[in-house]
Amino acid sequence: MKRGVAITTLLCLAAGASAPSSVASAAPVAPACGSPGKPPCPLQRFMRAHVSAPLANRDAQALATAFERIAQLNPKPDTWKNWSTLAEQGARAATSGDFHSAKRRCGRCHRQFRARYIREFRDRRLVAKP
Repeated sequence: MKRGVAITTLLCLAAGASAPSSVASAAPVAPACGSPGKPPCPLQRFMRAHVSAPLANRDAQALATAFERIAQLNPKPDTWKNWSTLAEQGARAATSGDFHSAKRRCGRCHRQFRARYIREFRDRRLVAKP
């Protein structure tokens, strides 16, 4: 926002008026990734390559490795504790060849965290393995 517009907006709001139309009608910014016509977001790209493909190919070792990596990708380990728990359970299920249980962990994690992750971390770069 330009300085003049910001000052005008603050003065209008302080006086009880609404913000100038140029500020009030600003359209939301379209996401840079993950929507039709855009490249996949970092976690989306990872999931497609390292989770979907091993599930489709029934590659237990690759799937277990992906789940272990997902546990490390928890963006809020202090508050999203179940993220890591579900990923660890998925890794154990994959290691034992139980693809059904592994896929159920995916669904549980998606139901619990997907919308919040997209809202807060959609374009977050995935950090290199420690």
